[in-house]
Amino acid sequence: MTTDAAAPESAPPAVPAVGPVAGSPAGPSAGPDVRPDARSARTTEALRVAILRLAAGQHVDRLSVAQIAAAANIHRVTFYDHARSPSALLARVMRDELDAVRAEYLASSYVRAHSLAEAVRHTSMAVATLVDSHSAIFEHLLAEHSRTTAHDLLAPHFEASVAALIADRSAAVPHTTDAQARLTQAAPDETAPDETELARAELARAELARTALAKYVAYGSVGAIEVWFAAGTVPAAGGATGAGAGAGRDPEAYYALIEPLLPRWLVA
Repeated sequence: MTTDAAAPESAPPAVPAVGPVAGSPAGPSAGPDVRPDARSARTTEALRVAILRLAAGQHVDRLSVAQIAAAANIHRVTFYDHARSPSALLARVMRDELDAVRAEYLASSYVRAHSLAEAVRHTSMAVATLVDSHSAIFEHLLAEHSRTTAHDLLAPHFEASVAALIADRSAAVPHTTDAQARLTQAAPDETAPDETELARAELARAELARTALAKYVAYGSVGAIEVWFAAGTVPAAGGATGAGAGAGRDPEAYYALIEPLLPRWLVA
């Protein structure tokens, strides 16, 4: 199958064709990098490099599987072993990078050594820095109305992060702990069924409130990061303008934008 995609000016390192060759089982002389897990890791990295570079050049929805496979030096069929579409591949790559940020700053060991407010602040700024590091990709996502949006890439991460914080800090979340306490203190069903059922109903409502809160904070944070991103870069010292003159978007400015809007239990 051929593709009309032009060869990129700076292609990623070539990755040998993956997939077993009939009648040629790997032997000791083949080396460790022919193992299936090693081949898969090499292909995953090649695809990561390819999608980030190509999506920086045009909206990801305009990319074809053939283009990405050619850039990663893999067979088109192999692409589908890793993702169902270019946008799904980009979403996975971004999710992995965002999850690494969450793991670093919202891990229990970090929160124990710092206040929750500091963990939220550092996480928010790290996400903003990550978004700005992929500015070309997000510029396409925000400039064009297409199937894949910045919200698609960011909202699941924000929602999962807030949900994890709520689960870890439930005692500080209003209206979510009284029901659990009442259920714990309630008598067994056979002696006080009405009281227990009432506590369970309240607990279900509290769980619904936690889910709604996670989405509320997450979607608002994504909207704010879109506003912050669209505001542009910080002018360079001396007021210089033009290509390369900017110092990048300021992650502190992003946190300053959202901090007054976040629930007090999250940043107190």
